[in-house]
Amino acid sequence: MYIHRMKTIDCALISQNNFKSLVTDRFPFRFALVCIIFLLSALYLEVYLRPFNLLTARLSRDLISLVGYEAVLNGDLIALSGFRVRIISECTSLNATLLLLAFVLATPSSWRSRFIGFISGSALIFSVNIIRIAVITIVGRFHPVMFEALHVYLGQIVMFLLVVFVCLFWSRYSGNTGTGNGSLIQLANALSFATIAFPFWLLVNASYIRLMDSWIAAFFAGVLGYRLEIDYQHAVYFQTFNLVVLFALFVSEKRASISLRSISLVFGMAVLILGHILFRVGNVMLTAFDWLWLNKITIGIELIGQYLLPVYLWLKMLSYVKNQSTEDLI
Repeated sequence: MYIHRMKTIDCALISQNNFKSLVTDRFPFRFALVCIIFLLSALYLEVYLRPFNLLTARLSRDLISLVGYEAVLNGDLIALSGFRVRIISECTSLNATLLLLAFVLATPSSWRSRFIGFISGSALIFSVNIIRIAVITIVGRFHPVMFEALHVYLGQIVMFLLVVFVCLFWSRYSGNTGTGNGSLIQLANALSFATIAFPFWLLVNASYIRLMDSWIAAFFAGVLGYRLEIDYQHAVYFQTFNLVVLFALFVSEKRASISLRSISLVFGMAVLILGHILFRVGNVMLTAFDWLWLNKITIGIELIGQYLLPVYLWLKMLSYVKNQSTEDLI
C-alpha cells in the first residue's frame, strides 16, 4: 500500500485503528439512537429518579460543610447563609452519564472494556459535578452577581467537554493504542476556544432569544392571527450555550480542513438554531394555550439539542474526514 496523499487527518491525535472504528458511517447513527432512547426514558421516568437528586444535594452539602461553611439541607434544597440552591434533574450528572453510556455502548469494544469505561467515567463525572455544585453555591453566597455566569460555564461548557474527554480517553485506551495525550490536547484546545467564546455569548444570548421571539411573534400574528406578549424572566438562557460547545468542538478539531470545519460549523449552528426555535415555539404553545402535553416534548427537544446534537454533528464531520482520508489511501 502506498500513501500518496493525506490532507485531512492528523494521526498524532488518535490512532488509525481507533479513528476508523470510532467514525464509521454507522457509529454516529448508533450513538444518536441509543442516546435519544436514554435521554427520553430518563425524562419520562424523572419522578422515579428524585432519590438521585437528593443524593446529589446531600453530597454537595457535605462537601460545602467539609470546607468550613455551614450549609443546611432540606430535601433537594441547599441553603448557605440565606442563599438557596435547589437540585433538579438537570443539576445532577444523570444526562451527562447517559451521554457517556450511549457512546460506550455504540463503540465497538469488549463488554469488559465497556463496563470499566462506564463505571470509571461515570464516577469521575459524578464527582466533578458534586464539586461544581459546591463551588457555585459558595460563589453564589458571597458573589451572587457571578452565580448565573459561573453556573452556565461550569454546567454547560466544562461538564460537557469533560464528558467528551472521557469518551475520547476511553475510546483510545479501550484499544490499547496509546497514551491518551491526543484526547487531553483536544480537550484543552476545545476548552480554550469555549472560554474565549463564552463571555461574548453571555452578553448576547438574551438578545438572540428576543430576536428569535420576534420572528415567532410575527409568525403567530401574520399567519395565525394571535398577538403574543412574551415575559422575559432570565438574563441567561443556558439552552443556547450548545452553540458555544459546537463552536469549540469544531474549531479545535485539527483532523478536518479549515473549509470543512467552517461549512460543518455553519450547518451545525443552523441545526441548533432550529432546535432553539422549536423549543421556544413549544413554550409559547404551552403557555398561551395551556397544552400541558407539550411540556415533555419541549424538554426533550432541549435535552437532545443540549447533550446529543453537538457530539453527533462533530462525529458526522469526523465520519466524512475518515471517508475522504480512506479514498486517499491507494
